[in-house]
Amino acid sequence: MSGTTARADARARTPAPLRRLLLVCLAALPAGLGCEGAPGESVDLILDVVAVAEPDPLGAGEADFKVASLDLVGLQEGQVLFRQAADVFDEGAGLTALDLRGLTGAGADLDFPLEEVTLLLSGFNAIGALVAQGATEPVRLVVGEPVRASLLFARVDTGSRLAAALAQPRWGHTATPLGDGRLLVFGGAGGLRDGQPTEVLAAPEIVDLTTGEIRALEADGLTARIHHSATPVAGGVLVLGGLDAGGAPLGTAVLFDAVHETFGSEFTVSPRAAHAAAARGDGVVVAGGVVAGGEPEDALAPLPGPVQIPAGLGATDSVEFIQLAGEAVVAPLAPLAGGARAFPAAAALGDGVVVAGGLGPGGVSAAVDWYPQSDSGRQVGALGRPRMAAAAATLAGGVLVSGGTDDQGTPLGSGSLVFLAGETSPEVGDAPAMAGGRSGFGLVALGAGRAVALGGQTTPATVGGDLALASRIEEYDPAAGFAETGALRLSRLHAAVAGRGPGLASICGGLAPTGGGDVLAPLSSVEIYLPAQEVPR
Repeated sequence: MSGTTARADARARTPAPLRRLLLVCLAALPAGLGCEGAPGESVDLILDVVAVAEPDPLGAGEADFKVASLDLVGLQEGQVLFRQAADVFDEGAGLTALDLRGLTGAGADLDFPLEEVTLLLSGFNAIGALVAQGATEPVRLVVGEPVRASLLFARVDTGSRLAAALAQPRWGHTATPLGDGRLLVFGGAGGLRDGQPTEVLAAPEIVDLTTGEIRALEADGLTARIHHSATPVAGGVLVLGGLDAGGAPLGTAVLFDAVHETFGSEFTVSPRAAHAAAARGDGVVVAGGVVAGGEPEDALAPLPGPVQIPAGLGATDSVEFIQLAGEAVVAPLAPLAGGARAFPAAAALGDGVVVAGGLGPGGVSAAVDWYPQSDSGRQVGALGRPRMAAAAATLAGGVLVSGGTDDQGTPLGSGSLVFLAGETSPEVGDAPAMAGGRSGFGLVALGAGRAVALGGQTTPATVGGDLALASRIEEYDPAAGFAETGALRLSRLHAAVAGRGPGLASICGGLAPTGGGDVLAPLSSVEIYLPAQEVPR
């Protein structure tokens, strides 16, 4: 078979993104290794892809692969003759000649074959995550003789795999596990302009992470909302509060029936948004948030980061218990002893709910409040550092509270652990820090005391400012702290993060820069977290 024919066959069978990857690789060989490919001292390496990594790991139509490393390994009679590497990021013309004299440093007369020659390459996606590795089967290279080599691809997992995409791109939404591999996705916004949400949604969808199926649900009678809560309860999900399409706090809630995949009638609660909620017994504790009205001096200052709330809204210290046994009943609990605050974190602990941090009229708070079934609530301690919009997850050892931002808008990496020292009295201690600060992210319990942090931003930013988003995935282990276990396919901010069962988590939607600029647009992609591992194909 001629070299021209072999190249044409390879192109016909190779997906376009991988074909670009191979062209980059082959083009780099002479240039990256300082070879000129002199006639009589070179061979043509004709690559044929026989098993490929997934053709579009970014899930965006045209994956942008970059070859970041090339290794050439050659043996003669079992001895390594050369091992060269080159770093390349620019596409080239697809040259295939290997100059053996240049590779091996041999003299002018190179007339012996090189045995067991292997070409290794690594492909990276647009956010720098390793998505593919390939290697040729060992071949013999002989001067003047073209060789046909099969390129076998193996997948090196980035830390996630793609599921089906949402029907509606969105951010600021919720994704709530239903306990059987399904998620209820609700609300959020289809756009962002000058820090404010546009196209506020209801648009419920069911994401089945087991089958990959996504179904849009009937939305008639449902109020569009963002900055709401969606709490898993027995038999379904309680969706509560949030801001409506006009930016006003909502005083309605609705119960989703997970068995029949239907919504009940909306019922009245105290208006609030950007609050915290967690299940307790046969209901949900709802704490803090933003409300309309109040004195001008109680209005919240502009938020750190690219997302804002409407001007004039203030924080509340209101806490309520929504009892769901029979007809829904709203009962007040003691106000937050740590003061009014929005964007607190909350999680279940024992027979109660922990509420931590948040933003009040006086700034960012470190207060930790406790709402057990035995009394109406009290403050039990303080986080190691004041913060707002932290992430929290219930683990075997307590509630892990991590990240968020301080008073200056700087994303934090530190955390605290709220644990039960006795039967009813929680205590607060330091927890291991993440590798770097992040805010606008999610923290999901994986079982056995472990959790995983997904998404968010890593640098301070204001509206229109530069953003650096976190692609790294960090897993928390109670014995070892946080460790990086891979990277997301797409970095994203204000996505919805949810558990999917023991050891698994997912992230969907969110905001990401478009066109390489600082304009943020909503995503529809869904990624399922898996610890990074090499998977042969």
